[in-house]
Amino acid sequence: MKNLLHLFTLSIIFLMMTANVGIAQQIICVDRDGSSQYPDDYTDDWQYLQPALDALGYTYDYVEVTDLANDGPDGATMALYNIAFWFTGEVWSDGETLTDNDEYEILLYLTLYGGNLLLSSQDFLYDKYPDAGILYPGEFPHDGLGLTDVVQDVWNIEPDTGNVMGVDGSCIAGVPFAVLDIYTGLDDDGLYIDEIVGTLGDNMMEVVNPEPIGCGATQWNSGTFRTIFSTVSYAAIRDLDKRKEVLDKSIAWLLGTTGTVLVKMEQ
Repeated sequence: MKNLLHLFTLSIIFLMMTANVGIAQQIICVDRDGSSQYPDDYTDDWQYLQPALDALGYTYDYVEVTDLANDGPDGATMALYNIAFWFTGEVWSDGETLTDNDEYEILLYLTLYGGNLLLSSQDFLYDKYPDAGILYPGEFPHDGLGLTDVVQDVWNIEPDTGNVMGVDGSCIAGVPFAVLDIYTGLDDDGLYIDEIVGTLGDNMMEVVNPEPIGCGATQWNSGTFRTIFSTVSYAAIRDLDKRKEVLDKSIAWLLGTTGTVLVKMEQ
């Protein structure tokens, strides 16, 4: 009887420990928005994203790349987390959105470790693949994000607002929200959105205003990993409640659940 009670107690302790580990390892947030290195030039996205994550109750670790010449976390580090959430704000040149090694390590995290990626970056393609257009197997946007054809800088919302709708069949289906140009400042950069013309995944965000109507984000379930790539900046979603809703549904889809409450119950 004592042995049985001892085994039962150990089992409860083990379950509690594994539950806590699961909660602690949900998301790694990687900040490459340049606001630490260039505070006079680039807006701080984290000031908009952190309140949404905190309000939703997701647990996360935050990593800021303070020198954009440096790499972000490697694949083995990201493998400790269910989701890697990278965001690059208005950074747009000189390989500063993602380094070549960042692309390699993210792809390693996805394919070897079965990770999940949320990449919010309005100018990643402009920075690293300025001639795209068509994206091919062997290139990170194709193999990691599921992109096959894009048109860059279709929308320039400066210094105004735009309207976006969640595409039917996507994780944010039917969710309308407004985006605000949070980037126009002294350098007058503006909020840019690319059009996703071809994807291995599914269209996710449809820009309905300004014209033309088109898709600015995609979600892709490769069978091994899941990725969301958005040229619609998550930080630029104007209303906090909408920002929370879009972020919550995005994270839930990447986790294969339906929201923070169910995530905690499962853990």
